[in-house]
Amino acid sequence: MVHLIAMHRYIFAILLIAISSCSNSKTVREHRQVSEILWAVMQDNPEDFKADCKLLTSLGGELQGPSHLYHLDSNLAYSLSTYLTEDEITYLLEQKQERKGLVLESDMFSQAFELVDINEIKTLQASVDASKATDNQLDYWDEFEKKYGCIMSLSLPLISKDNNMVLVRSSRLCGPLCGGSSIVLYKLKDGRWQLEEILDVEIN
Repeated sequence: MVHLIAMHRYIFAILLIAISSCSNSKTVREHRQVSEILWAVMQDNPEDFKADCKLLTSLGGELQGPSHLYHLDSNLAYSLSTYLTEDEITYLLEQKQERKGLVLESDMFSQAFELVDINEIKTLQASVDASKATDNQLDYWDEFEKKYGCIMSLSLPLISKDNNMVLVRSSRLCGPLCGGSSIVLYKLKDGRWQLEEILDVEIN
């Protein structure tokens, strides 16, 4: 009986490891798929993703708060209702929740951009805060401009189930009153990603 219980525990442990391994493989594939599709969109629309900015590797737009259209599911659903069915919108909203924390596959994007990790930005902010605490008035934006000049951040792209539509928000930040962002819907037509609709624009 003891041996039987031990065997059951062993089998259960093996199953857990297998499930975990499958889950990790799925995550890796999702990271890669998201990066590949986003890279293709950027390659087909270089005017929307100019390489004169350094590129933040994390997806989510940490440098600026998201637009009201992208942030609130109800507003996002309303803005997409002209272009997509209710089922398609539901799929995108579920994806928005499930794929949090994805990062860009750097081997693709480093071809065209100098990549910056969000932790570098946080370190710069922390050093400025520490300097201010000692009455040495170090201006964050002066330091930002010296080190980065301009940074582009990308939201997590929402990709349709058939992989023929992408919704993405791109933001450019170059100072406290310098930058902007847009939320754009792209569709795959004749093998190329083409702009379908600009849903929202913000200018600093």
